[in-house]
Parts: sequence; structure tokens; C-alpha cells
Amino acid sequence: MTAPAGHHVRDGGHALAAETPPELRQGDGVASARRADGLTSAVRALHGFTGTGLATAEHANAFGRHSATPYAVATGHPGGTAVYVSLVHLSGTGEEPPTPSAEVTDGAVVLGLKDETVTVRLGPVPARTR
Repeated sequence: MTAPAGHHVRDGGHALAAETPPELRQGDGVASARRADGLTSAVRALHGFTGTGLATAEHANAFGRHSATPYAVATGHPGGTAVYVSLVHLSGTGEEPPTPSAEVTDGAVVLGLKDETVTVRLGPVPARTR
């Protein structure tokens, strides 16, 4: 992300809507919204973000009376270029989102999850290797 100093950076997850308010959770770098049927949207802040949050609304979504969208936020971009990494998770199992390791090096982000490592090389056209 390249921006002037002081800007807020936000990375949003998937919006959920239902007739009843979703169950909301926030803390330890993760925010989530879960419908009664188990469909869960979550965002986990992995690098660069300073917190998470939930945007909620009533009568604002065509798919249900109540809606919620989790997000990760950085409250003060340092200026210039900085790397922000988050995990956006949508699941019907109601399980917690995974917690991959995230290492940011010069020009790449290396994510480790269970038995798999994914490297994303940053640049004009990002590339992924496993």
C-alpha cells in the first residue's frame, strides 16, 4: 500500500446478512460474524494492522434485516509504501479461521499454514508459489 502518512487502511471480509442479528466476536487480532446456520465470515490481522472491527447495520442489506462485515484496520499508515497482510475467511462450519504464520521480507510475503507454505512475490504483477 502506498499512501501519505496518517491514512487509515482497512481490509474487509465478506458481508453476512440474516433476519436475526449474527453472533459477533472480536479480539486477539480476529473479528468474526456468525449466522444461526453456522455461516461465518472472519478476518484475521496477520501483519501491519493495528486491530480488527465489525461494521454492522440494520435494514441495509437486501439479503437480510441484519448484516455484519468483519475487517482489519491500521489506524496510522506510516507514509510511503507498507505491506499489510490479513486472512479473509468464509466458512459454513463455524470453526475459527486458521492462524497462519506471516513473514514479510523485502519483496515477498511468506505464509505458513499446517503443512503448506505459500510465497507471494510483490511487485507490479504479484506472483504466488507453493
